[in-house]
Amino acid sequence: MINSWEVQETNEMIEKENLDVRTITLGISLLDCIDSDLDRLNQNIYNKITTVAKDLVAKQCCLSKCSIHAFVMF
Repeated sequence: MINSWEVQETNEMIEKENLDVRTITLGISLLDCIDSDLDRLNQNIYNKITTVAKDLVAKQCCLSKCSIHAFVMF
């Protein structure tokens, strides 16, 4: 559980270091990962996430550049 001290410490770090914090939400259905064996279930979930999200950073960078250009144009 995150406590208020950790939140405050994170906020201070972001302010002092001028960190750019962005999040991307990726909706993934894990229904096809179901397995009666826990190890296989975990592997299925890992494989699903790493496959679906493999290009997420590159796509985020592209979106950031597009957003910056759109902002500058207006």
